[in-house]
Amino acid sequence: MTNASQSEILTVSQAARMLQTSRRMIYALIHRGDLKASRLGRKEWRVMRHEVLRFCSDGHDSKKRGGFGHR
Repeated sequence: MTNASQSEILTVSQAARMLQTSRRMIYALIHRGDLKASRLGRKEWRVMRHEVLRFCSDGHDSKKRGGFGHR
């Protein structure tokens, strides 16, 4: 993977597709602090591709938490 693809900026929808989950779940992960993101304006969020990959590699999977939606 190149540095350009690792530093790619994703929308919430793109991050959701990458994690095969809903936009609502991405927002929940952002607000819980599990997924780092930056806010643009009042409502727009952006997630760096490397943050999604970090989230996955840190063991945030359905087996560890009983599903993305469970705490």
